[in-house]
Amino acid sequence: MVSCGIHRCIGDEEVVDVGSAALALLAFVEVARSGLDPAYGLIVPELSAFLRSQQRVDGEFMHLYDRKANSPVDRQLLFYSGEAAFALARAHAFGGDPQDLDASSRSLAYLVGPGWRFFGSRYYWGEEHWTCQAMADLWSRAPNREALDFCLGWSAFSRALQYGPDDTPFDADGAFGVGMIVSPRLTPAGSRTEATVATLDIARRANVDSKQIAALDDQARRAIALLIRHQLRPGMSSHLFADPAAVEGAFPATEVDWSLRIDYAQHAGGAMIRWLALQ
Repeated sequence: MVSCGIHRCIGDEEVVDVGSAALALLAFVEVARSGLDPAYGLIVPELSAFLRSQQRVDGEFMHLYDRKANSPVDRQLLFYSGEAAFALARAHAFGGDPQDLDASSRSLAYLVGPGWRFFGSRYYWGEEHWTCQAMADLWSRAPNREALDFCLGWSAFSRALQYGPDDTPFDADGAFGVGMIVSPRLTPAGSRTEATVATLDIARRANVDSKQIAALDDQARRAIALLIRHQLRPGMSSHLFADPAAVEGAFPATEVDWSLRIDYAQHAGGAMIRWLALQ
């Protein structure tokens, strides 16, 4: 944590980003909320205040901060606005600061409204897994039906990209991608399923049409089954690594690319945890 003007932020360079602060805030809230280390709760208001200071009047966030100039940089990068909306929603659930609820709600309204409004936008979506988790987290305190409809549409779009059992020569049933030649990446199965399950949860509570609920359920089940099939564990491919025990539980990039990253496991694990909590 370093100084960003009068606030504290996350970074080690002159220009830092909102995404790092948002993900750190999510982690600090969970560490404190779970009782693992309540002291982290004292830092939550500091990071929340920094995120709020980066928000524009229309709800969008300025994603960068120039520490040397002591000024936000109004540039947008992938994922960061959704991460910030979700982090502030969790911060409000933890600390109860109404400013966090207002900031998160305005961000969500922008993301599903003017932030993604152009000719043809109803037929195409971006990467909205953080947005739809924010929608679900806010539902009991600041429900946004437009956001739910947006996430239902995004989930339907994802289903159009979801492979069936005979669509490719790979073990890809439940994965997401385009075409049968390139092996589909596993990370989208995790991240999109985090949002799918969050959307399914709220769809049930909002009494959405049963056919949409059944489609969401099937989409999530097939994606999670894919992840389980490809997880590295004893008796499977992990024995081909230099240290098999060190990689047990990890998720590779694809069926043929065995590079390992923390966010691969993060999204897959998050999807499984959400699914188990919903059962």
